[in-house]
Amino acid sequence: MSLVRVWTDVGARKPAALLAKIIEKDGVILTIRYLSESDDHIWRYEEDTYEIDDDSVAEYLKTDNEEDVGFLKHEDGFIKTDSDEDYIPSSEEEESDDEEEDDPSDEEEEFEDEFDEEEEDSESEENIEED
Repeated sequence: MSLVRVWTDVGARKPAALLAKIIEKDGVILTIRYLSESDDHIWRYEEDTYEIDDDSVAEYLKTDNEEDVGFLKHEDGFIKTDSDEDYIPSSEEEESDDEEEDDPSDEEEEFEDEFDEEEEDSESEENIEED
């Protein structure tokens, strides 16, 4: 069935969204099995199943393929891959070109400067009229 992230109390201050597979669905009740890391660093689905309501789902991942969420099939389980492993940083030249393009913060600063100047002008006009 489908993969989901489930809000789970892991003993921390906030609940964590753990990866699980929906085994069965009955209305708003879902039967899931968590994907957990074992001592040998292989991720496997737990034997135990849990019934949760759909309010406990943090995210429906819209896939049933573990590879789509960063796990590669390995023997009787999965190995978690580094999601940044295929990341190729851009060169400094590309970054400086990108920075020169329309930066919305620059436009905001220009607008604020113009607004401040107009405000100053209108204040000095008011002072002249009062005299």
